[in-house]
Amino acid sequence: VDFTKWMDTLRAFSNELRDMALPIGRSVLTQTSSLHANRLMGVIFSDTKVLGEMAAEGYLDDMSDLSLVAQNILGNNQPLNRMLSERCAETGISPMEIHGSTVTEVFAHAARSVPKSKRIEGPRVSVIMSAFNADPALLELSLDSVLAQTHADLEVFVVDDASQQENSATIRAICEARKHVSYRRLEVNSGPYIGRNKVLEAATGEFIAIQDADDWSHPDRFATQVAALSENPLLQLVTCPHMRIDRAGKVQLEAEFTILGDGPMTSMFRRSVFDTVGPFAAIRSRGDVEMRERIRGYYGSHAMTELPQPMMLCFADSATLSQRTKQANYERLQLFRGNVSMRRHLQSARRAGVPLAGQPGILVPRALRPTTNPEG
Repeated sequence: VDFTKWMDTLRAFSNELRDMALPIGRSVLTQTSSLHANRLMGVIFSDTKVLGEMAAEGYLDDMSDLSLVAQNILGNNQPLNRMLSERCAETGISPMEIHGSTVTEVFAHAARSVPKSKRIEGPRVSVIMSAFNADPALLELSLDSVLAQTHADLEVFVVDDASQQENSATIRAICEARKHVSYRRLEVNSGPYIGRNKVLEAATGEFIAIQDADDWSHPDRFATQVAALSENPLLQLVTCPHMRIDRAGKVQLEAEFTILGDGPMTSMFRRSVFDTVGPFAAIRSRGDVEMRERIRGYYGSHAMTELPQPMMLCFADSATLSQRTKQANYERLQLFRGNVSMRRHLQSARRAGVPLAGQPGILVPRALRPTTNPEG
């Protein structure tokens, strides 16, 4: 077994592995150093005994991502919060702080930890939030983080992706209790991209921001992204680093065992980009990745940037749509990614000044297509 691939496969199951409480002991592996292996396994399996021993021996003091998460699992968030503070030190953005024993506690504490700032006027941002059988507490925290943005001119659309009737009623009630929030419901569960495309028809903002119903955004996220887009007219897409928080309020590792991810769930687009390169692809998962690569292929890499400061927290769970799709259709996802990487006609279309005729121009494996199509 390839040790690194094994650990990478398991990292999304932090909730389940913590519940199982499997002791890893002290392992000796020929593939890598025992120090690295035990630290990585201790984090993946949340083995506090091994991690506590390593902390006592000074092996978690190096401020590496693995050590920061290990300290987080042990209940010591000072090193993690110091890293977040250092990332924001030169940006003028107040860093969020991580603290809590559940994901809702972490989100709520992050909101309280950032000082309130003055509201900033600017062009309208249309926010599209996808929700499916949403956790009410997380949805409220997510919506409140959007409505608390320092960027003043917002319109918010919550798209209920055919949740169960009782949950739909809860989502609707939460939306109706808040100003500037519009509730939309799909009658057939189709994944987030069909709903986003429908909202794009009604959105009036100059910019389009994406957020899910179990994400939390830093109050300055939208203002910072709008500023970047306004300062550079060549930019079409701006993202920021995010952190995944599991049910126990602990950080879940990203790819390459990092703390901060570069996922496109933090995206803000120019509204005009959809008129040029078309709507989101009709696919149940990874549509954000495809859109990012479509923009890169058409406009060039200079049309996208990632801000340095971490400004989003995401709920980490193996039952999310992304993880379920990966588990059930890994080979088809690889085929889809291959289709994306082989798409060659985009730059020639841009050079000719030709838009993509409202179509993404990508083949989607049948198993990844939504049960309805963009027209239905």
